[in-house]
Amino acid sequence: MTQSKLPNWLENKYAVLWDKFKGATFRMGDAEKILQRGYVDKVQGVAVVLSELRKAGWIVVVPDPKDARKSIYHLKSKDDIIKSIFSAET
Repeated sequence: MTQSKLPNWLENKYAVLWDKFKGATFRMGDAEKILQRGYVDKVQGVAVVLSELRKAGWIVVVPDPKDARKSIYHLKSKDDIIKSIFSAET
């Protein structure tokens, strides 16, 4: 289920990631490079951001086919988020 509203701190991190990656896939290391530029204090903070976005339904996480210990992330667009919210209500 997709949440319609995120806490401000999380929506700000989503916006930073969206500005960089848009619809492209990325890995944890890529997110760390972006978010550690003044947005998140530690590497663990990046994991929390990605986990919270996943729980809210704003990011898709799939296992990395090359290394099952790692994941590949894909941000949902705001349009897709809105569509999933309204489709869940019907």
